[in-house]
Amino acid sequence: MTKKKERVEPTISDEERLDAVKLLAQQINNISDASIIVLTGAGLSTSCGIPDFRTPGKGLFVNGSLDKYEVKDPTSIFEIGYFKENPIPFFERMKNFIATEYKPSKTHFFIKLLQDKNKLMRLYTQNIDGLERKSGVSDELLVHCHGKLHTSHCMHCKKQFTLQYLRDQMTSESEEEVQIPKCNVCGNIVKTDVVLYGEDLPDKFGECVFQDLKKHKNCKLFIVIGTSLQVYPVALLPEYAPHGTMRVLINRDRCGGFYNIQSAIRECDVKNNHLDLYLGGADQTIDGCVELLVRELGWEDELKELMENSTLVDLNNL
Repeated sequence: MTKKKERVEPTISDEERLDAVKLLAQQINNISDASIIVLTGAGLSTSCGIPDFRTPGKGLFVNGSLDKYEVKDPTSIFEIGYFKENPIPFFERMKNFIATEYKPSKTHFFIKLLQDKNKLMRLYTQNIDGLERKSGVSDELLVHCHGKLHTSHCMHCKKQFTLQYLRDQMTSESEEEVQIPKCNVCGNIVKTDVVLYGEDLPDKFGECVFQDLKKHKNCKLFIVIGTSLQVYPVALLPEYAPHGTMRVLINRDRCGGFYNIQSAIRECDVKNNHLDLYLGGADQTIDGCVELLVRELGWEDELKELMENSTLVDLNNL
């Protein structure tokens, strides 16, 4: 019997990381049309105070905050079958979440700046927090792969409801308790449009993937930000990047198709002809990596102005 070797993250020097940032900035500056696709995950929002799912000791699935529900697997709370049997744990988590007015990060606004410069083809987000929309990314360019919290539907008659309706329905005299939101037409449960395990992804996801990555091959840059690339089918998206596309991972750990990357810059096989960049590591933050990139792009003043002068989109009554 042999002992499994512990995986060691590669050591990337500041000089090598800066070389990768320069390559990425050059590619962005050279793009003159909407041909950048961005895929985001829970790591994008951690700087906003929202916990991700799997960070050791901190992630929602591993930090012990779900232990009180006495389920074998914490992810069960987010399964549609469990929800139909016992929706209270899910709504307790949602009540705590929507009670906090989270604000977008610097990286959220950087993506908005890509849109403003007509360089963003599509933003695929696995996040339900709505911060991409809140920062001003348009509904047309935004795909909520795993649904969204700020709209809801009755599970029976399908009437749509706003986030404000959900807030009002869930309010109770006790901060500890939660009221299950009910439809004002048929009286059945109103569920947020978050996709639970066992549910189909939104139609828009499949439609946009087909248009952006299968029917047309116009993507020149694919940026992955803050995701472990463990949840399918979304985890496959970087693999659909067209021949010759530059792919970038901005994340704490290597993952997915970037799992075996040993440096900040990697030229891929002749078949796909990708140039992969890895901007990350345990000693890096997503916002910190974006700051380096923005400085290299010469966009510091524009990003600062955008962050200071933007009016956040109100999600309560969309």
